[in-house]
Amino acid sequence: MGLELKPIPYSDWQAKYNKLMKDPYLSKKYNRKKRIKDKRAYMGNVTPELKHCKGKVVLDIGPGPGEWLEICRELGHTGIGIDAKINDCEMGNEYIKLSQLMCDRQKLFIRYIGFDTYIKRGCLFAFKDAYGNTEEDIIPDNSVYYINSQGSIEQCLKDYMEGPPHRETKKASGLSWKVEKRTWNIFYKMFQEFDRILEDNGYLVIWGNGSKNNAAYDNFIMETAKKFPAFKLFKKDGKRFHKFKAMR
Repeated sequence: MGLELKPIPYSDWQAKYNKLMKDPYLSKKYNRKKRIKDKRAYMGNVTPELKHCKGKVVLDIGPGPGEWLEICRELGHTGIGIDAKINDCEMGNEYIKLSQLMCDRQKLFIRYIGFDTYIKRGCLFAFKDAYGNTEEDIIPDNSVYYINSQGSIEQCLKDYMEGPPHRETKKASGLSWKVEKRTWNIFYKMFQEFDRILEDNGYLVIWGNGSKNNAAYDNFIMETAKKFPAFKLFKKDGKRFHKFKAMR
């Protein structure tokens, strides 16, 4: 069974959606019914812990149209998403616009600030109030039960990869991680932020699409995690899939 579509949220929503779906890539890639089916399978196979509790906060990195967060909400959880900035999405600008339309319609809490920006700032979004003061919405310490990144890490950290841009090829397999200090630094900052926000006995799932040098990526993940004693490896499948549990 699919998740119920909510009413159209604003007057030009349908016109924008119809225009985007004329894009050949989107019309082939986006099938809500199939995506929900796939995300339900993912929930059962990869993030099953969420089916056995309620009232948790979950964070999805690169949620796209947001079906996983919808299923989390159906299970009684509160979802937060962080996605690419408009005009700076490695899945293509049309894809992120469609994602925003669907998340608006389904009333999902997504911030389009770019994951790299988020982990450097440690805030969900920043804005200026009427007096010009900058305010930030910080995710509280130890408040998130599940952090999920399914097939998004190469796009989220695009500036630390080399090769033909994903937005042009739509293939992560043509990319390679830059094995250099700044890449080590961003992985450290990423785990530092995850360590801050993840609650005790919470979970972190990072499932990469797979680059040319998966061994280097696996090394970034595993060696960085060792620097944070709270992260215990829960499951690993090859060099692309890593699941940790926070045990403080």
